[in-house]
Amino acid sequence: MNQERILSTLYDMALVIGAEDQLHPLLNNTLKRLVYHTGYPVGLFLLGSSIPDVATERRYQLVSSIGDYRLKPYLEKVLKLPPQLSGEAPGQFEIDADSMKNMPLRQNYYCCGLRLPVPGEGMILLLSPVDSNPDIPFTTIFQPIMANLATAIQLCRSHETFTRTLIDDRDRALLDNERFRSATDTSTDCIFLIDPQSMRFIDFNKTAGEVLGYSRDRLTQLGPQHIEPKRTREELQSYFFSLLEHPEGIGKLDTEHQHSDGSVIPVEIRYSVLSQRDQQPLIISVVRDIRERKVAEARLYEEKERAQVTLKSIGDAVITTDTEGRIEFMNPIAERLTEWSHDMAKGEKLTRVFHIINESTREPVANPVERCLRENRIIGLANHTVLISRTGEEIAIEDSAAPIRDASGAITGVVLVFHDVSRARELANELSWNASHDPLTELVNRREFEHRLELAFQQAIEGRATHTLLYLDLDQFKLVNDTCGHIAGDQLLREVSITLKRIVRDSDTLARLGGDEFGLLLQNCDALLAQRLAKQIHEAVKSFTFIWKGKSFKVGASIGIVEINSEVESSTQLMSDADVACYAAKDKGGNRMHRYQPDDNELAQRKGEMRWVSRINHALENDRFILLAQPIVPVQDDHRISHYELLLRMIDEDGSLISPDSFIPAAERYKLMYKIDRLVIHKALQFYSEHRSQIDGTVLTINLSGFSLTQETLSDFIRQKFQQNDIQPGHFCFEITETAAISNLSQAQRVMKDLKEIGASFALDDFGSGLSSFNYLKNLHVDYLKIDGSFIRDMFEDAFDASLVDAINKIGHEIGLKTIAEFVENDSIMQQLREIGVDYAQGYAIGLPMPLEEIYSSISSSERAIMTASSRPNSEG
Repeated sequence: MNQERILSTLYDMALVIGAEDQLHPLLNNTLKRLVYHTGYPVGLFLLGSSIPDVATERRYQLVSSIGDYRLKPYLEKVLKLPPQLSGEAPGQFEIDADSMKNMPLRQNYYCCGLRLPVPGEGMILLLSPVDSNPDIPFTTIFQPIMANLATAIQLCRSHETFTRTLIDDRDRALLDNERFRSATDTSTDCIFLIDPQSMRFIDFNKTAGEVLGYSRDRLTQLGPQHIEPKRTREELQSYFFSLLEHPEGIGKLDTEHQHSDGSVIPVEIRYSVLSQRDQQPLIISVVRDIRERKVAEARLYEEKERAQVTLKSIGDAVITTDTEGRIEFMNPIAERLTEWSHDMAKGEKLTRVFHIINESTREPVANPVERCLRENRIIGLANHTVLISRTGEEIAIEDSAAPIRDASGAITGVVLVFHDVSRARELANELSWNASHDPLTELVNRREFEHRLELAFQQAIEGRATHTLLYLDLDQFKLVNDTCGHIAGDQLLREVSITLKRIVRDSDTLARLGGDEFGLLLQNCDALLAQRLAKQIHEAVKSFTFIWKGKSFKVGASIGIVEINSEVESSTQLMSDADVACYAAKDKGGNRMHRYQPDDNELAQRKGEMRWVSRINHALENDRFILLAQPIVPVQDDHRISHYELLLRMIDEDGSLISPDSFIPAAERYKLMYKIDRLVIHKALQFYSEHRSQIDGTVLTINLSGFSLTQETLSDFIRQKFQQNDIQPGHFCFEITETAAISNLSQAQRVMKDLKEIGASFALDDFGSGLSSFNYLKNLHVDYLKIDGSFIRDMFEDAFDASLVDAINKIGHEIGLKTIAEFVENDSIMQQLREIGVDYAQGYAIGLPMPLEEIYSSISSSERAIMTASSRPNSEG
C-alpha cells in the first residue's frame, strides 16, 4: 500500500475509531460492493465487547448498524454467537433462532463473523441471505472483502499514536465547528466563509440569508461579488489575496451589499484569514447591517452641525477638554480671545492655552477644569480674573466650567465657557470709582471718607492708634463762583485739590466733602503733629493764586482740627466737632486754624447759640415756609408737563425768601429736618386735595431728608395724611438723595416698602454724585433715577460728563428705571439728552420754580411758568 493510500486509510479509520456514528464512510463502501455481488440487501454491524458468561458461547451487543434499516430498532440487543467465531479468521454460521427472535429477518439468513482488532475487542458482523448468488461461493465474495477491511484496520492499529493525533484534531475541529455553527446562527451579523480562489461562499450563517433575502440553496450558488455592487470580482479577489499576504490577515471595509430585491444595504465588513492545515486558506467575512447606525450617524451629524453652528455663532467662548484636561474643541470666540487656533490648541493642556491670573494680586488663578474634575461640580471663577492671551494681551473674563457626562453619569470631559467682560468691568470699575470719589477733583468723596473715618475711630477707641481729622473750608470761593461763574469755581476746586495732594502723605486721606469743603484724615498723627501739617496746608493755600481770564484771586482756608482718640464718642460726632471748629475759624475772619477741644469755651458758646435753630423754630411756629413747584417734562415732548418737584423756601422776618441752602444744613445738623419734611407733606397733600380737579393726572414730588427716614413714625404719618385728604398715593413721588438713602439703607428700604405698597413712587436724587453703588440701587427699588446736575450742566462741553450720563441712563434703563436729568439749562443740553434717551428733564430750559398756586394755570395753558428774577439763583433745590 503506497503512502497516499495509507494516509487516506488512516484518515478513514480515524473516523471509525473516533466515533461510531462516523462509521458510515467505510461501511457504506463495503456494503455497496456486497450488494453489487449478491443482489440482496445486507446489514453490517459493529458489535461491542463480548460477555464471556458461558464457556460455550459468547454474547455481543449491537451498537451501530448500516444497511437494512429494519434492524436499527434492535441495536443494543445481545446476540449469542458460536464460540468458533471468536478466532481471527472469518467464519460462517447459522443464526440462532432464539437470538434472532422478534427480529424482522427470515430464518434463511446466514452469518459470517470476523474478529477485528478494534478498541474494546469488538467485532464486525455481516448478515446476508442464505440464498445469495449460488454461483459465487461465500468465500469468493465475502472473505476477500472482509480480509481487506481487517487489513486496513490492523494497519490503523499499528499506527494508533498517529491515528489518535488525527482523531483528537478532528474531535476539536468538529467541536469547534459545532460551537461555531451555534454561535454564528444566533449572531445578528452576517458571517460568510469565502474561498478566495473560486470566489464562492463555502458556508454562511442563518442571519446572512435573512438579511440579504436569499434562500440557503440560492446563496450557496453565489459569491461575494454577487452581493457587492461597488466592486468587481477581480477587485474583491485582489483584495482577498492582499489579506492572505498580510502578516495579520485582517481587513475592514464600509461598503454596501445588495438585497435580493435590488435594494442596497449599508454594511461594515471585517475580514480575517482562516488558515487550515494542508489546505487552501479561506476568508471569514463578518458583515454588520449598519442602516440604523447610518441613520443615527446622520442624525448625530445633523445635531453636531447644529451644535457647531450654535457654538460658532454665540458670543461666549467655549473650550472642551478630556478628563486629563487636554483640549478637544475651541469655538471661534475662544480662538480669538486666547489667540490660539483650534488646530494649534487641540491636544494641548488647558493651562498652556488658558492662562488666567487675578487682576489685583497678579497671582495665577486655579485651573477651573482641574477643580471641576476634582470636585465633580460646576465651577465659576471669582471676580477680577484676567486671561493672558498668546501674545500677552490681558482680557477681563468671567467663566464657568461644567462636567460633561455620558449616559451612565460618568465624567468624560469638561466644557469651559467664558466671555470678555472688559467693557463691563471698566464700567463697573468706573462706577465703583465714582461711588467712592468726587468726579470733579478726583478726590475721595464724603461717603468713602466717612467710611475710612469710622475705621480710624474704631482703632482709636480700641487704643490701637491716634489719628487727627482736619475739616477745610475755602475762603473767598463764593466770590470767585459768583464773579466768574460755576465753571471758574470748579476749576478753582481742581487746582486747590492738586495743591493739597502735593502736601498730604500717601497714608493720609484727602476728600472733597461737598461744595468748597474738604476733609483730611491724618493716620497715626496726634493733634500737635497735625497742627504742623495743617499750617503747611494753610500756607500753601494762602500763597496760592487763582487766575481766570486775566483776573487773579487769592483764596484762603479755614481749618478745624479734631484729634481722634479713645475719648471720642462716635465718628459722626467727630465730623460735627470738626465742622464746628472750622466754622469757628471762619467766624474769626477765616484763613486760620482752630483746634477743637471739649473744654473750649469759644466752641461751647458757638454750639449754644443755635441761631438757625431759633430762626427755624420761629418759622415753623409762624408758618413762614412756602412751597414752589418746578416742572419736569418728558424729554421727547418737552411741551407736556407731567411732574412737578416741590421746592421749599423760608420767609424771613423782612419778607424776603431764604434759600434752603442757608437753613437746611443747620436744620439737618440740629435734627429739625423731620419737622420741616412733615410740614411740606401736610401742605402738599392739602394743596392737591383743594385743587385736584385742575391738576389731576400730574405727579407731585416731595423731598425727604435722611433724618426723616430714620423716624419710625414717618410711614404712618404719610398714610394718615393720604387718608385724611382722600388722595390716591399714586399722584405723589417721594424723592431721597443718594447719600441719605445709603446712609440710612435699612430705614429707607422700610419706608419705601410701606409707601410703595399703597401706590406711591420713589425717586433717587443726585445719583452719580458719589454713592453710585448699583447693588444698593437694586435693593432700594426706586422708580426714578435723577442724574446729578453737576454732570448734566457741562455735558455739552465735557465728553466725560456726557459719557457718564449715558452710562447711568443705560444702566438705569437696564434695571427698569426712568431717568430724570437735572440742571437742564439750555436747548443744546436738551437735544443731547434726547439723543442719549433720557426720559425726563428739569431745569431752567424747562421752567423756573413757580408759586404752587400757578401749577394748574400752567397745566391748562401748556405754557412754561416763569418766575421773577429774584427766584432764579435758587431754582433747583
